[in-house]
Amino acid sequence: MESYSLSSSHQTDSAVDLSPEQWIDVVQTLHAAAHDARRQLGKSLRGKELSEAEFLLLWTCFRATAPVPQHEMAGQVGLSKSQTSGLVESLLRKRCLSSERSQEDRRRQLWQITPQGRERITNVLRQMAEDSTEWLTGLHANTLNTLVPRLVPVSPQSVIGRDSDERREAA
Repeated sequence: MESYSLSSSHQTDSAVDLSPEQWIDVVQTLHAAAHDARRQLGKSLRGKELSEAEFLLLWTCFRATAPVPQHEMAGQVGLSKSQTSGLVESLLRKRCLSSERSQEDRRRQLWQITPQGRERITNVLRQMAEDSTEWLTGLHANTLNTLVPRLVPVSPQSVIGRDSDERREAA
């Protein structure tokens, strides 16, 4: 069997030289971890009248420092624009989101969380804290300490809203 190596030409802090087999192992491990995390999130969302995707869109706005364009919400959650549009409409009906028009492009709407949306997020976070032992089942502390900084190197609130702030300052 031939051996291949995949290495990035734009590596920043440390070299990554993995075989295709190792990359597939990484994908498989991340897929399984995501499945487990989604299952636990689903348990915490039971009875909260929010789907997982609605919660994640709401979370994006909860963590934002400024109103969020819909395409950024879609990108953060990994949804298509049409999926996001339907979910945003649902969150509007539930009074979890409000909108304002972009000053740069009046055709675009910017979304922000409402007090009712914040209350829903808080209720889910409270439920997650109560269920915290289940969230950590099977995950070793060293694994979490290694993975989390690599997978979430920048907090969402420092990314979301930054472009909008920079555009406002430039105007």
